[in-house]
Amino acid sequence: MAVRSCCACTRKSQCLSQKCSCVREGRCCVSCIPLEMNKCKNVPLQEDRSSRGNSCAMDNSSGDDYDPGPLPSLTDPSSQSSESQAKDSTVPSSSDSPPDSRPSRSSSPSRSSLLADLPPFCQVAEPYFQWNNISGRKCIKLIDKCYDRAVHWIPNLFKVPHGKSGKSFVQELSLLFRAYAEASAKESIALKAAFLFPLLVLQKPFRSSKA
Repeated sequence: MAVRSCCACTRKSQCLSQKCSCVREGRCCVSCIPLEMNKCKNVPLQEDRSSRGNSCAMDNSSGDDYDPGPLPSLTDPSSQSSESQAKDSTVPSSSDSPPDSRPSRSSSPSRSSLLADLPPFCQVAEPYFQWNNISGRKCIKLIDKCYDRAVHWIPNLFKVPHGKSGKSFVQELSLLFRAYAEASAKESIALKAAFLFPLLVLQKPFRSSKA
């Protein structure tokens, strides 16, 4: 009797994106096609995937090496006195507390910093790629530098792409999103490049511009 596949991923997939039902539900793959072909990355207790944060790749070996040291005795008067002194030093008096303990508006993150934050991810592939004649690592530095400036721009008027150039624009943008979703060599910069690409290509900085 054939074993039912745990997800609908094909042989080209690696079970890394949210398209995989096992990844979406936070469980490990047990009987999928990529697992049979030794391509599935959503498997438990892999040393090289322990830092991905997935529940199926959590490594509890560090707990065995933890030594909490000797616990203080409940009947030891010296330990009890030291604990009471520590509590007294940490509890502030009512006279020392400031009249208004609400956080100031300056401590809250600025709107521009919130706009610049992208969804976090764990890098799977090294940036061994070339964009035209630019190496992957140099391309990452250039895109990072442009992105840090572009997110602070005042919103411009954008020209909607159409015709042959519009198709090329959409095709390039879809390739960037696909590179991020499939954890390819461009994944470390693909998402940032996808958001930066329309800002640079479609912008009309001045009203008199004919771009």
